[in-house]
Amino acid sequence: MAHGLEAIGGCMIQDRLYSITLQKLRIFAAVARERSFARAADSVFLSSPTVSDQIRSLENLVGMKLLHRSRGRGTVELTEAGEILFESYNEIIASIQKADKALAAIKHLERGTVELGTALPLIDHLLPVIYNKFHQAQPGIEVHVHVDEYETILEGLARRQLDMAIMLGPDDPMGLVWEPLFPTYMVPVGPPGHRLAGVSPVPFRELAHERLILGDRTSYVRKVLEQMAAEAGISLNVVLEVSNGDARLQSVLRGLGITVLSTLTVAPQITTGKLCLLQVQGFPKTMDCFIVHPSDRLSPSTQALKEYLVRSKGVLNDISASSERLISPQPRA
Repeated sequence: MAHGLEAIGGCMIQDRLYSITLQKLRIFAAVARERSFARAADSVFLSSPTVSDQIRSLENLVGMKLLHRSRGRGTVELTEAGEILFESYNEIIASIQKADKALAAIKHLERGTVELGTALPLIDHLLPVIYNKFHQAQPGIEVHVHVDEYETILEGLARRQLDMAIMLGPDDPMGLVWEPLFPTYMVPVGPPGHRLAGVSPVPFRELAHERLILGDRTSYVRKVLEQMAAEAGISLNVVLEVSNGDARLQSVLRGLGITVLSTLTVAPQITTGKLCLLQVQGFPKTMDCFIVHPSDRLSPSTQALKEYLVRSKGVLNDISASSERLISPQPRA
């Protein structure tokens, strides 16, 4: 029974306190600071009787006296309850100011986070280009990059675990928005002295005799290669599935087989002689990179990154084309 009365009493207290407006507290705080009804009235641009009425109303809501009034004294003093309420008012104002600053930060993009996904091994080469100038323009926006398998990134977008992604495709739209960003050029590479590193491109069907190191079956590049193989009437001999592009490069360097990667990824190894470009018909294979995101409204931070990427299309295209020209003089497929 006692608990029931406490609950009822708690609700009654809450109802009374909910009737306290910020205006009443602002007037009370003015009196608490000025220690005078007249000076408080001037500071809040109200008459002294109005200030007195507001203080009396506030005391009725609280159920306690907040001020010591004395006709013989020129100032008023806070009661213990008044001290508590004045301290609480200052905390409320500080919280409101903090919230206002946080909202303004979001509005003006002073602060925010973008969860960016990608299944591209070339992200390590493009991330400095993508991020450095963006960070200079928007230093308060943090970009968290998640590199994972193709399907995992798409599922992360569909479940709103990721805000945006840079992906090859489009493969499976999954209700997502795909916006072209820049082309990349995929080439087969192998260890120095490989038999396919000739001057004239060999037919695509020669890949049937090679040990291939590719991503898993969800990989967009692998799907495209398997489609090319089906059209050529061959089957690919995939001896190792490695999702990470750098790991595929290391596997090739150790002589485990050959792979297909973007010129952005392999250009440094080819120009230094650590890898060689394999001359195979159908390559370089042009594939488009897309900005991918859910179809609903983007957060201000994500929208800012997207707009920056769109403005950077020309730069990204030039970087990709330069890497392709550097190592692949033959006409594109």
